[in-house]
Amino acid sequence: MEVEVAVRLLYMLAEALPVSHGAHFSGDVSKASALQDMMRTLVTSGVSSYQHTSVTLEFFETVVRYEKFFTVEPQHIPSVLMAFLDHRGLWHSSPKVRSRTAYLFSRFVKSLNKQMNPFIEEILNRIQDLLALSPPNGYQSLLSSDDQLFIYETAGALIVNSDYPAEHKQALMKDLLTPLMERFKVLLEKLMMAEDEERQASLADSLNHAVGFAR
Repeated sequence: MEVEVAVRLLYMLAEALPVSHGAHFSGDVSKASALQDMMRTLVTSGVSSYQHTSVTLEFFETVVRYEKFFTVEPQHIPSVLMAFLDHRGLWHSSPKVRSRTAYLFSRFVKSLNKQMNPFIEEILNRIQDLLALSPPNGYQSLLSSDDQLFIYETAGALIVNSDYPAEHKQALMKDLLTPLMERFKVLLEKLMMAEDEERQASLADSLNHAVGFAR
């Protein structure tokens, strides 16, 4: 409880130190320095590994709220990315944590934009298994379709906004979308042959998600 409260207080400091466009790490040097010290402590303390979902969620909420800290101290980006991408975040045992992390991860990546360039292919490799369409038999994948949409949008943004040559961007986008397109073809064939209305509806729902992911 003490750990959760400590991280929550850090999160709430933003409301006590109002600035424009989240610029908490510029301007008043004394305030910026104190907050920077606290953020550095947060991301190096190992608190992201604390075995309680409330603490885990507070950690991710806080690093996203203070994303401009990582433009000042970019050396901490890899460790926070890893927290998002392993059992602490998108692969967490709690569906609640996985779901919220999918949204927060999308915000974190988009806000840091060009600073993601060194990590793009590592990120794409690590999220690949999370992008598979849920089978139309009711079995739920690790992420819901809504959560997967955040991950697809994030992957697309990473590729499009990268500094890679156009040919490499095209290859990465092809790697991202080809499994989805192949799965779409299989599901469409099954839909054409399905006679049961419930089965048809389930297949159509999966096809609808596939179209949404590819847009």
